[in-house]
Amino acid sequence: GLRMENLPEITFKYSHAYRNGDKDSLAWGEGMPTNINNYTKLSPATWNIDEKIDTFELNIAHSVGITDLDLGLIYEHTSYTDSRSNARGTSKNTPYPVSPQSAYRTTTLTDEVTTDMFASHLSSVTRLSDTLWISGAVAYSSLDTNNDGSSRTFSFPYAPTTDSQYSNLVGGGQISDVLGNLNVMWNPINDLTITPSVRFEHEETSAWSSIPTFSAATPANPTTTPVTTAKDATTTNHIYGTDKSMTSTTTALDLRYSGIPDWVLYGKCQFGYENEDISIFQANYTDNWLRSKVAVNEQEYVAGANWYAMSGLSFSLQGVHSDRNQGLDHSSRKTVTALPVASITTIRPIMTEHETSLDDCNLRVTWRPLSNLSLVTRYDYSDTEYRNHGSTWSPTATGLTTSLPDASIAPEVQTGDVVSNILSESITWSPLQRMYLQGTISCVDSKTKTNSSNIVANADNDYVTATLAVGYAIDNKTDVTASCTYYGAGNYNIDNSGIAGYKAMSYGLNTQEYAASVTLTRALTPNMVWNLRYGYINSNTSSQDQSGGFNDFAAHMISTGLQIRF
Repeated sequence: GLRMENLPEITFKYSHAYRNGDKDSLAWGEGMPTNINNYTKLSPATWNIDEKIDTFELNIAHSVGITDLDLGLIYEHTSYTDSRSNARGTSKNTPYPVSPQSAYRTTTLTDEVTTDMFASHLSSVTRLSDTLWISGAVAYSSLDTNNDGSSRTFSFPYAPTTDSQYSNLVGGGQISDVLGNLNVMWNPINDLTITPSVRFEHEETSAWSSIPTFSAATPANPTTTPVTTAKDATTTNHIYGTDKSMTSTTTALDLRYSGIPDWVLYGKCQFGYENEDISIFQANYTDNWLRSKVAVNEQEYVAGANWYAMSGLSFSLQGVHSDRNQGLDHSSRKTVTALPVASITTIRPIMTEHETSLDDCNLRVTWRPLSNLSLVTRYDYSDTEYRNHGSTWSPTATGLTTSLPDASIAPEVQTGDVVSNILSESITWSPLQRMYLQGTISCVDSKTKTNSSNIVANADNDYVTATLAVGYAIDNKTDVTASCTYYGAGNYNIDNSGIAGYKAMSYGLNTQEYAASVTLTRALTPNMVWNLRYGYINSNTSSQDQSGGFNDFAAHMISTGLQIRF
């Protein structure tokens, strides 16, 4: 670093991180010789790890007149070469091809990944006066990733009917992003602050992958000779890719007024627009691609007030309304001839528009009746509505054996309405100078209703969480803390009324969890702190649950740590 008067502050940093060696792992492997496809289980494996990361950073800070400038540059190169080896088959005495499925052989999967990342930013703050500030920043970043290797090699005996040789499984991706923002803070009169802002972002993403295919026929040399499939005899690789371009703009206006005694009033409005252009393609088939356009409009309004009624008692009230409209345009679609059903000649859009509307109101009361006792109560009400525009089409009476007509826009429908009521309470008490107790409890009542009860059943997401913690300072260097936590939910949904129970998947939780922990902390020196912790957790689920009652567990945990400050 350079630190001299009247010169820019310059800081350079280089770091090198690496990890190499062997690491045990588990991987899929077969154990039964009769049917390799149906008898798959976990088998031991070994990772050979070789990973390196080099990072270069440069930061420059300088003040020019009434403007503070800050410049940052960073470049990072990452290189991974990892391979995993495990055994397949059960019989070392059965050579190929008598029983290739049970023949013993070893496999090695190698992954090589390189990543180059560059990022930069420039920010400034200009103080035109005590009542007018202007700040802005621009940032650029790029990421280039290449995936090489991913080759699988086998040792003899070799089983071509069940094993495949994969080589040249390569791919990569590039991302570039430009982000800028401009903010103005203005105090036109005392106690009034106006902050307009604008934000702009543009991102370009491109990714591709190449996958070779081989037939199940026995090659002349099964360890080295690949065989192309009959599907595409002219190439051994199938190349897939996607390109995406995104541009978003957000403008906001914040207001804050504190001219009324014991009151603070604030408000905010924000408007955003985002446009995405997405292309997905398969390079081997010039007529196989899909292009979609996504346009998003968002707006949010926030109004709130803080009232300091008396010493130790305050109220906060806030209201929020937001709307999000997402339009989907799949009109740019290409005829596809490489589908399993050749007669399906076009890709059909399913949804054309998705809308979300949120109304939220929350009230918080903070009360300190005693100098050593504090209570915080909060209530939230939230209503989120989802609406969709779909597209409809009807195949002919012969099913999917003929081409499909053009899609038509379906009417807007309310697909879901989520209403939540949340009540929480927190109490903190210090009966002694060296001791504190804190208890919190939160009760959530949340229900989801849909207009398609014959397809998706209504749902509950009600649960209770509670925590009790206590801390005690044994002496000036030693603290002990203990806590216990409870979580309970009983929302498993089996709707057997009408058709919903047969079409909708049952969901929700029936879970009871209890946790407790004790932590001892000791300051060995002013800059060295040691801790020792024990924890226990017990989780019970009913048989009427997503897991079917198989996720029950009880766990003990002991940990210790040493923190050194320089």
